[in-house]
Amino acid sequence: MKKLIVVLSIAILTMGIFAGCEKQEDVASTQEPVATQEVKSTDAPMQTQAAPKQTEIAEPQTSDTPSTITLGTLSQQQQEKLEEYAFYLTEMTTDTIDSEFLKNFIFMRYTCVDYDAYPRENKNDEWDYAVIPVDEVKAEIKLVFGIDAGDDILPQGEKGSAIYLEDGKYYVGASDYPDYTMKFEHQDGNKAIVNVFLADEQVPELVIEYTLEASNNANGFIIIGYRTSVVNIYN
Repeated sequence: MKKLIVVLSIAILTMGIFAGCEKQEDVASTQEPVATQEVKSTDAPMQTQAAPKQTEIAEPQTSDTPSTITLGTLSQQQQEKLEEYAFYLTEMTTDTIDSEFLKNFIFMRYTCVDYDAYPRENKNDEWDYAVIPVDEVKAEIKLVFGIDAGDDILPQGEKGSAIYLEDGKYYVGASDYPDYTMKFEHQDGNKAIVNVFLADEQVPELVIEYTLEASNNANGFIIIGYRTSVVNIYN
């Protein structure tokens, strides 16, 4: 059986580690309305009896929305997550997340997963496929980008291709990652820098800049921006 091999070029690197996506319709962000309570005035006469004991007012509870959470210094675990995600992403903002972008993300996220992590199937005597439930893919998209991916944006793919959706499962062709090393460099507020090194090179080939937003999810952040710049082109 052959394996699908991911082939990269430095020209592609200028647009991200893999081919970038074209802009399509903006992903609409939704915000739940804040419930308000009407305060009614009363004309009741003043009472001569002693005023009731004042009760302590509870501190307002903060919600889990990113706007109420501060992004602090990234932990070692969070830094390693950003190094991992560098393999999966192409240049993006929240406004450019479309079906094509997610197709690339899902493929890169699951093409090299451990054999023990997901069942494998051979569909056409050419590729092994990792089989991932669509709900798990949706949960991963929510974790990384903070969006709910509906049927209008989830990629379908053509049966037998590198990635396709069938019977509530994604079939992702198994392949190998290129020989890159990702190294977290530094954080500046909500920006984080990861350097990309080719093989044993000491100078990075690519610099990735993440834009992050704090979240109460398992990662502690969502990614709202990802852009790249080439540093070293074969000296």
